[in-house]
Amino acid sequence: MKELVLTVQDLCFTYQHAIVLKDVSFSVEQGDFFVVLGPNGGGKTTLLKLCLGMLKPDSGTIKVFGQDPPNTSRRIGYVPQNTGFNVTFPISALEVTLMGRLSRSRLGRIYSAYDYSMAEDALKKVGMWQHRFTPIGHMSGGQRQRVFIARALATDPEILFMDEPTAGVDPEFETHIYELFRQLNERVTIVLITHDIGVISQYAKTVACVNRTIEVHREGQITKGMLEKAYGCPVELVAHGIPHRVYPVHKGGH
Repeated sequence: MKELVLTVQDLCFTYQHAIVLKDVSFSVEQGDFFVVLGPNGGGKTTLLKLCLGMLKPDSGTIKVFGQDPPNTSRRIGYVPQNTGFNVTFPISALEVTLMGRLSRSRLGRIYSAYDYSMAEDALKKVGMWQHRFTPIGHMSGGQRQRVFIARALATDPEILFMDEPTAGVDPEFETHIYELFRQLNERVTIVLITHDIGVISQYAKTVACVNRTIEVHREGQITKGMLEKAYGCPVELVAHGIPHRVYPVHKGGH
């Protein structure tokens, strides 16, 4: 059995007396490509923030590399769904990407040549190196999203958490991004929230359906039965020229 890099046990979380997550337990192995599906409002983003230590659970435990999440920030990369970034702030794509190196630098220390090389490599991977001096506010939403992915990659993470990382990215580049994630997954554990069921079915090793509770499917299979249970309504899977890993029979053993 591979090393467990993330372990969640009996997790519960409420917001303003409303249950968001209840009795959630699962684990993520080193090298996994762990995909989280579920309806809006089902608790997916909250679960990610709990795993990152940005929120505290009402009960239950979360361990990242065997430690509490705040103690492992140097080993984690994160691409949020909504960055909250002030796009009017005069900062370039390169400067945003270098922010991913801040946790690797002592406070007040200038960036090293290695920091710059890591930022360059990350921007090249997402196809934004040629725009490195472009102010972030002058970019399209999809271009900014690429830069925020580059910022996460610049941390050189051991585990990469992503919440809808292809939001706003054009469809052609979306496939490129997922191929990049596949390459990264050779050395980085990936935990990813997405609604791109048709695309992600090619890459997932493990699929988790989250809707207040969680069901984990270790074979990475995305089935109609899984989706109907997660979303609470009938779901039709339609292939639009993209290979889908769809199975007619939904078996147990989560």
